[in-house]
Amino acid sequence: MGWFAVPSTRCMMVHSKAFGRYHGDEEVVHETPLFSELNLLSHYAPTQVARVKVFDALNKPVEGASVRFKLYNYSEFYTLADIKTDANGEARLTTGLGDLMIWATDGENYNYAKMDVRQNPNMEIYLTRQGNDDPTEYSEQFDMVPPAAGVAKVTPSKEKADCNAKRLEYEDSLRTRYMATFPTRDNFKQIVGLPENNKASLSDEQVWEIVHRSEGNYGEIGKFIAKHYCDDEANSNIYDYLKSYSDKDMRDISCEVLEHHLTHYDVESGLSYEDYAKGLMPARISNELVRPWRTFLCDALSAEKVHTPNELRAWVSENVHVDQQGNYYNCPISPRGVFELRHSDAHSRDIFFVAACRALFIPAYLDNATNTIYAWDYDEWGWVAVSLTDADEAQPSARLTLTYTPTKELATPVYWSHFTIAKFDNGDFHTFDFEEDSRMQHFPASIDLEPGYYRLMTGNRYPEGDVLTSAEYFKVGEGDKVVKEIVLRPLSGRDAKSVAAIDPTMDLFADMATVADYAGSKGALFVFLGDYKEPSKHLVKEMQALKKEYEQWGGMTYMVAPAQAKASSFGLPNTDCAMRPADKPDAIETAILDALRIDLRGDYPLVALVNSKGEILFHSHGYSIGLAEQILKHANKE
Repeated sequence: MGWFAVPSTRCMMVHSKAFGRYHGDEEVVHETPLFSELNLLSHYAPTQVARVKVFDALNKPVEGASVRFKLYNYSEFYTLADIKTDANGEARLTTGLGDLMIWATDGENYNYAKMDVRQNPNMEIYLTRQGNDDPTEYSEQFDMVPPAAGVAKVTPSKEKADCNAKRLEYEDSLRTRYMATFPTRDNFKQIVGLPENNKASLSDEQVWEIVHRSEGNYGEIGKFIAKHYCDDEANSNIYDYLKSYSDKDMRDISCEVLEHHLTHYDVESGLSYEDYAKGLMPARISNELVRPWRTFLCDALSAEKVHTPNELRAWVSENVHVDQQGNYYNCPISPRGVFELRHSDAHSRDIFFVAACRALFIPAYLDNATNTIYAWDYDEWGWVAVSLTDADEAQPSARLTLTYTPTKELATPVYWSHFTIAKFDNGDFHTFDFEEDSRMQHFPASIDLEPGYYRLMTGNRYPEGDVLTSAEYFKVGEGDKVVKEIVLRPLSGRDAKSVAAIDPTMDLFADMATVADYAGSKGALFVFLGDYKEPSKHLVKEMQALKKEYEQWGGMTYMVAPAQAKASSFGLPNTDCAMRPADKPDAIETAILDALRIDLRGDYPLVALVNSKGEILFHSHGYSIGLAEQILKHANKE
């Protein structure tokens, strides 16, 4: 039971992990001596067993092939389950009533096809494609349709729902009271305890920015800032150093760790400040918890007579055993832990290598998008790619440039939301992670790549969840400069339906304005948050992240929420907020539901974009991925 009860009826997989080997009734989709991954979808949604038979190029069943049942998600086909074929070449998975991409490979040869589980859950695939030797360049499109929404299998009684709502309200009040103790722009200097000095190395605005990011950890951050607030010009990189940490770091790091990793730029080193800031200054390397390691690794590796990247590479190869099974939750081991254990997963080993370089005053960084390690070569005086797996170091020698032509609906595409880049390896494509990467925030965007076979995928989602995908497969050779355009398939072909409408003369503000007045030339957005559960909170967060885009649209938003949501504090542009319990819909909400013929059943948020004629141009209810962006697409069409 929960806010996800109805959205989960549209799932293709609900999974959980159980320690050790599992002997219960649920389907086991992945088993190791340490844990079992269970498929629990049948607890939530209607299901069907998908069966796939794999054959080689000679039409013989392939035993031990990987069949990957993939769901379109975040502009890629994401593997829900990887099932090995049996002696008959068959793999099976219990899944939902929607579309999947079935990908089969023996590690070299592969093939794939779309499966509509509703129409035919049985498929034969022949491994006739090869990607490593002579890959084919081509483009293709798929329309991926999720399962239809159903009814929650279990719902709470009204008494229990009311009891839970009161508990949530109490929990929210505790959080709100705690957050009220955080420093504000008016009192942060007093709370942090900054000395009065006209030669401060940090401006008040910079201090406020850092302290504000630290939230409840302001005591530790303030202690560090106070110590360095009056540093001289030699320590002028304090602001850049603190900026190198993520928001989450600032909320849980200690003053002691900040002190441990503090270094200062040395002009006489010959390094540019940009290279120093990229490869020596940061304590953060990837997604690890930042801990002290510089002094320990410097002393320990010096004792091992390791001083250069090549010596370190050889030491890692000889001394660190890579185990991809033991760390099955993929929580990175600390750099000191890798040195002391001499046993690590590959990702933690890579983090260790970069940390060790920095501890030895060798600039290094991990490109978290492509998982490529770069270290500074003092002989070549530049960055060199380092491979810890291949005998020959893999050096990116090609360049891919992505272009995009802005449209009225989308000015700039966002990585993961609209497009991804993937590289072919061992029979499948593996997607790079350029999320929030500065290289993918402006177009044209250029990145360095190793020669290989790549896929550029885009996706455009309808409000109902259907996605129009497009993929382009292309080769990149050594020294090539490849240019590809990001093109999203337009959402079209669904405008022939009759338009639902509400009475444009309805009063909105007690005879002060009608719906038509409120909509004006831009249209009006009506948002009903219901009891303000997770889907509604998610929508508000999305709208806050797109605040500038909503300002540019210029239309008005009428938002209805319960009192505990404190909607007036959301900071959304051109927004009027009304307080109302979810079980007491106002006249506008009732009119919208009647016009759309929707039985809401508490499946909030309810969203409707209405023009001055009262026509509902766009609507959505319940949990929906990227809803705030969907609203803007339709608002900017008008």
